[in-house]
Amino acid sequence: MGAVTDLSRINLQLAFPEESVAFRQNVLEQSFQNLGMGVAELALLQGPHREHVLDGVHLEGEENLARPGGGPSERGALIVTAHFGTWDLYAAAIARRYPLTVIHRGFKNERITEMMTRVRHAGGGDLEEVRMGPRAVTGLLGALRRGRYCILLMDQNARREEGVFTPFFSRLACTRSAPAVVAMRRGVPVYPGF
Repeated sequence: MGAVTDLSRINLQLAFPEESVAFRQNVLEQSFQNLGMGVAELALLQGPHREHVLDGVHLEGEENLARPGGGPSERGALIVTAHFGTWDLYAAAIARRYPLTVIHRGFKNERITEMMTRVRHAGGGDLEEVRMGPRAVTGLLGALRRGRYCILLMDQNARREEGVFTPFFSRLACTRSAPAVVAMRRGVPVYPGF
């Protein structure tokens, strides 16, 4: 854990150079607390308390998602989010109410990817997955054509050919441009989700 903590401190120094060491230490501690809560939520999603946990998820701004007939428009919609809290928790909660396609990178360890797929699908709901890669845009467009919500994590570094560089904590970072391009070209609404 020491190497992770050291790397985290370096990144916090880069992100918040004007802040005190005490401020950055507080952010680090809160980040690890958040990580611990996320692990606990994932554990609960795999057990007998799943429905109770999902019943407790409040989808603020859900009125933006709700459409007559209980789903997105015939054009579908994009939900963009980041790794804040357990995003799988709110993906599972959304999929209980609306048709949801999760666009994700997967993990380097295929066993973890398989475990997370089981967690996402354990409670039923209308959830499908599309892995990032050469065919991801095809999967995304197909899901939108079928009027589905598509959730994408936008805080992961994209390859140069997949994105655009934008300032992030005063440094350039590459973020995927496909969701914005798809939304503009298809007239698809984009909703932030946290």
